Amino acid sequence: MKVKVGNPARLAFFKEKYMSRLKSRRIFEKHIGRKLSRYEVIHHRDGNPNNMNLNNLELLSLSKHSCQHMKGRQLTKATKTKLQKSSRIARPGAKLFIHDVYDVRKMLADGIKQWLIALAFGVNRRTVSAINTRAIWSWV
Repeated sequence: MKVKVGNPARLAFFKEKYMSRLKSRRIFEKHIGRKLSRYEVIHHRDGNPNNMNLNNLELLSLSKHSCQHMKGRQLTKATKTKLQKSSRIARPGAKLFIHDVYDVRKMLADGIKQWLIALAFGVNRRTVSAINTRAIWSWV
C-alpha cells in the first residue's frame, strides 16, 4: 500500500514555521525560568517570527493573542448572519437566543442589575457578566 505524503514544499514551510515557534518559546522559557503552559503564546511585536530579540517577544494568553490579531477587523454581515443562525444549532443546550442577548445588553445599558437580569432570563449572573464584557456572544 502506497502512502500519500503531500506537497514537500508545503511540508517544509509548516516544519519551518513550527520550528520557529518552538525556538521562540524556548528562548522565552529560559528568560522567565519556567515552562510555558499550552494556553500561553509568544507574540512577536514587530510581526517578524524570525526576530528572536527578547524586546520583540511578548507573553500573551491564547485569548489575548487572538484578540490582538483581530484588532481592527470587522466581521462581515454574512459571517454575522451565519454565526447567529448556527449559534443555537451548534449549542442546543443554550438557554439564550440572539434576541435575548440584545435584550440583556439593552437592560444592562438601562442600568438594571445583573442579578435581576439573570433571574429574568433563568441564567447565572456570570453569564450576564460575560455577555456584558463580550466574553461570550461577542458577535451579536
